[in-house]
Amino acid sequence: MQTYPQERRNLRRADRSRRLGNCRQGNIESALLKIASVRFQAFRDRFGRDPYPDEPLFFDPGMDHPVAPGSAVMRTQLLAAASATRSDQATLLKYFGLE
Repeated sequence: MQTYPQERRNLRRADRSRRLGNCRQGNIESALLKIASVRFQAFRDRFGRDPYPDEPLFFDPGMDHPVAPGSAVMRTQLLAAASATRSDQATLLKYFGLE
């Protein structure tokens, strides 16, 4: 077996993705981007415009203006977006603290 210099071993270790639940760190980032895309479209469909930086992507659909929902509504919206993007639901629920 060939041994690598210490620097090369460190680079190989640094290249590995950290694990979070069942997803690798890179996969959670990708899933979050996909979820954001779905929620941006839901926001556009509901309010007819893009959200401002301080407005929630998860919102109460019964309100005339964007208001953050309760955890049950947010969980439902997150699961729907995860299903639409084929993302790992359990990992996303854990990431958002909704498990």
